[in-house]
Amino acid sequence: MMELPMRDPNMPLEVRWSSLKQGTKVWADRSSSANYARGVLIPRVAADLYSSSSEVPIDWALKSMVLSQHYCMTLVDHVHDAGQVISVMDNKTEGLKKEITDLKVESRLEAIVVAEQRAFRAQALADHLKTELEEAGQR
Repeated sequence: MMELPMRDPNMPLEVRWSSLKQGTKVWADRSSSANYARGVLIPRVAADLYSSSSEVPIDWALKSMVLSQHYCMTLVDHVHDAGQVISVMDNKTEGLKKEITDLKVESRLEAIVVAEQRAFRAQALADHLKTELEEAGQR
């Protein structure tokens, strides 16, 4: 406080937030947000603090703590729900992967059975043709 420059006590105060308009989006711009807090919120809070009884700030603090706790619990609930959804989706993914591998194994077995049947039929046809050839050769 000692390093503040000396000013004329009769000089008017500077308004720092005259650049803020009704349509200014203070949440989008950091400097506008700081100007809003300094120029609008802090004087209002200071006026309320100095003009009200001591129970009012305590009520504000308690209300703020309850709302913060409520917000935190809601956030934790959402994170927990998201975790549950992820777990369910992971389980479904694992089940689908197992189904795919089972289908691949079954299709391989079916392909092997079909190939063996075709080989058996081809061998039977070859044996039949061989016997016909031998009979034709003996005539």
